[in-house]
This record gives sequence, C-alpha cells and structure tokens, in this order.
Amino acid sequence: MLGRTSKAPRGVPSANRSTISRGGAGTSWDELGLEMALRSAEASALASSSESGGEVEDEPEFRACVEKVMGLEGGLLDEEESTAALKDAFGWSKQTYWRKSKVEENPSSAELEGRLAVLLDLGLTEAEVVKVVRDFPEFLGCDEELLRKNIEYVGKTFFVRDKALLQTIVRKPAILGNIVDCEGNCVGECNRCWVRF
Repeated sequence: MLGRTSKAPRGVPSANRSTISRGGAGTSWDELGLEMALRSAEASALASSSESGGEVEDEPEFRACVEKVMGLEGGLLDEEESTAALKDAFGWSKQTYWRKSKVEENPSSAELEGRLAVLLDLGLTEAEVVKVVRDFPEFLGCDEELLRKNIEYVGKTFFVRDKALLQTIVRKPAILGNIVDCEGNCVGECNRCWVRF
C-alpha cells in the first residue's frame, strides 16, 4: 500500500476527485451527483411507501410520460420502447448506469418535458432526440441543470459548437449524463466520466 492514496466513497468529494464548477460559482459534478442520489433516495422511499402496490406502468404520471415520449416525431418510438426507456431512465430496470443512485423513481411529466426541451431548444430535431432516447435513455432521468452544464462543458472545454455540438450529442449522447472528470485518476464512475469522451 505504499504510495497509494485512499479514496473517498462514491458521491463524496475528495482531494483525489476533480470537481469542475461552472464559471467558478456553479455546482460541481460531485455535488450534483450527491444531490441526485439524495433526491433518488427520497423518491424511492415515497414510491415504496405508496399504497398502490401495482406496477409503475399503471401509474397515471408514468402513462403521461410514456405518451410524451411516444409523441416525439409522430411516434417513432412505440409504447414498448417508450416504457423501456423510462424504466431505464428512472431506475426501474437495470442499474448498470445508475448504480443505485436512482432506484424506482416515479417520473414527472413536467420534468420530462423540461429535459426534452433542453435538447429541442438547443436545435436538435425530434427525430434526433428519438435517436438520443434510443441510444441513451438514461438522459430522461438526468436533471435539466446537469444537461445544460454538460452541454456548456463540451462547448468550452472541447471547443465544439453549433452544428458540431448537435452532431456530438447525437453521436455520443452519454456525455449528457457525465458527473465526474477523474483526469485519469480513476474514481470508479467510468460510465459517467469525461475521460471516455
């Protein structure tokens, strides 16, 4: 163990973890990740304490979200694809991306609409947003603030702007969910790290 430094648990800022702030006054990715984990835990507690006991697909708010996703580009996504995307985005299915930071959250149609609006307002077409949903459904579960921060980060750090930025998002949509830049000193969040970009 000589020469090794100890690492803080995931989600906890440490000297080994690089925290990048927007303009020096913003929220770091570590803080956003911790905040998202806390919100997820609260939502999970509410979901588990609900009396419905039914499947998430039966919830009216979930149905409204499925309809919104299906409504993109005249229904390029069918009901099954939309339901699967939302389950991935809100931690109802696999946990390979979220790693228990988002577990069985109930989606909000207002928040979902805001997340879709981030990409549409940027200039992506609905067909391109459908491609992003198919390739990276977890973006539907990311906070709007994180989406905007990552889009800004790509532009400032990698000098990717305008049409090239839109093409980058469509080609590598996972950048929308990045929360850490370990700069080569791995912190175990490789699926959400800028090093892969």
